[in-house]
Amino acid sequence: MFKKEDAQGLITGFRVAQQGTEITHLQFADDLIVFLNDDESQIKNLKCILLAFKNISGLKVNFRKSTIVGLGQIHNGEVCADLFGCSSTNFPMNYLRIPQVFQMPVSVDKELERIIRNFLWGSSTSVKRRSWVSWSRVNLPKSRGGVGVKKLQLINKALHAKWIWRYGSEKTALWRRIINQKFGGIIEALFHNHSNKSVCFNLWYGILKSRDFVKTCTSLIVGNGNSIYFWNDVWVGEQSLAVLFPTLFHLSKKKNAVIKDLISSEGAWDLNFARSLNENEMLEVVNLLAVIGDPCNLGLNGMVTTDERH
Repeated sequence: MFKKEDAQGLITGFRVAQQGTEITHLQFADDLIVFLNDDESQIKNLKCILLAFKNISGLKVNFRKSTIVGLGQIHNGEVCADLFGCSSTNFPMNYLRIPQVFQMPVSVDKELERIIRNFLWGSSTSVKRRSWVSWSRVNLPKSRGGVGVKKLQLINKALHAKWIWRYGSEKTALWRRIINQKFGGIIEALFHNHSNKSVCFNLWYGILKSRDFVKTCTSLIVGNGNSIYFWNDVWVGEQSLAVLFPTLFHLSKKKNAVIKDLISSEGAWDLNFARSLNENEMLEVVNLLAVIGDPCNLGLNGMVTTDERH
């Protein structure tokens, strides 16, 4: 229904890029987010759509539990809320599990841990009770003699790491496509490179801070080379080629190229440097080729977890 109304111009979603994917709505279980212009006619059209859904499905729409969220400093959120018959609010706001994707500030981590400690030992603002076990021991798993209360910073980091892993494995997912359209990057890459775009980048940048952690716990198997960055991913040895051969990386004209982009149509390496190389740099190329081997010997693309690391 939303796609049909969008095609007729009755409601309008948003795009993160000029020629990007248009998003009119997102649905999670029985929750629905609809993106509209703050136009009174679009709010009326949305209400008609939901009432039509009610008549067709027999499911009642509770407008009082709905909320209009206005974006920007100037908007018609309150007017639209009156027409829709619901409340209105502004960003920032919480929705389902969205807070999990933000990087937790140290001050928030300390305050939450203080609340947990007080609850665990029965302390309060007026009563201070003794802690019978050190907090570091409380954080240990029960199998190691601890209480099993996990450190919140580690939980936050693990959730971010999960998003990095999902980026490499959910290549057709809508959210991944939106990330690429918003911040750039090669659509097939297993790991997203850092973006130079600063607008609305804080959230994704916080998640990217866990990228190197995921990389150290991940082995890459190379196939046709369309998913792995030649210089920045660790696909041979224990370090990236950018770290092993910094001079050649600096001279490369394609620093963000995936492996297949540096393989010629004849099946040989085409490293594409910015200028002619001197004798020492040529020796570096010889050492580089000895490390990476022949392109014809590459395996299959994919991601494989290594042994658990602590």
